[in-house]
Amino acid sequence: RSSDLFWPDAGKRVPTTVYDGGGFPDGGEITGPALVELPHTTIAVPRAASLTADRGHFRLLLPAPETTGRGTAQ
Repeated sequence: RSSDLFWPDAGKRVPTTVYDGGGFPDGGEITGPALVELPHTTIAVPRAASLTADRGHFRLLLPAPETTGRGTAQ
C-alpha cells in the first residue's frame, strides 16, 4: 500500500510505499522512500537509501552525506 508521509529530509509529504516485513522475500531489495512494518518495529527507508533482506535480517544502505563545500580546500 502507499501513503503520503512527511519525510524530514524532503521537508514535505512524499508518496511512500508501506511493506509487510513478514512477507518480505529473502534477497528482496527496495529503495526509499518506504516503510517496512514488522511485529516489533518499523524500518524507515529514506529517499535514495536501499534495504535488502537476508535470511530474516535487514541491511539498510544510506546514501553518502553531501560534503560539497564542507572541509574542502577552495
